[in-house]
Amino acid sequence: MTPLTLLSCIAGLWSPVRISVLFNDRPYRPGETIEAAIQVVSRDRLEISHARAELVCQRRRPRSGELWLRSHETGQSSGSSYVHSAARFCERKTIRAGGEETFSADLPIEETLPAGGEDADLRWKLVITFETLDRRAFSSEQRIRIVPTWQRGQQENSRTYDQP
Repeated sequence: MTPLTLLSCIAGLWSPVRISVLFNDRPYRPGETIEAAIQVVSRDRLEISHARAELVCQRRRPRSGELWLRSHETGQSSGSSYVHSAARFCERKTIRAGGEETFSADLPIEETLPAGGEDADLRWKLVITFETLDRRAFSSEQRIRIVPTWQRGQQENSRTYDQP
């Protein structure tokens, strides 16, 4: 465990809202649906405006011999990212102080994947965000494996999708 990961875990213990996401940890294909169970624990009263699930694609087209760069300060990889698929799963909900609530979200994966992805490194993450009536946002993200359509006949452990 890196110092940054340990610090994130410790900071999460004092967070006013904790979000846990559970989904099948397997490779998904375009056209499939990611079914997730989301548990929210709130230290204070939480008035949710809405919540959404997003499948975010982070892509980088490496030059020959260039690797993914990772910043130790931010934990972010270089490259561009965009929301590939999104779905709302909660509207107007109040969680009492010290309470917890469980939600389910179904996120269909769009059939179309990034153009030119065969030559790019793609990384995927599932991002769950709760926005409150007072305009705060709480989110949780987890890596997820997506197998591109051009890879359907190949071994699922290929380097093209979400390499560690």
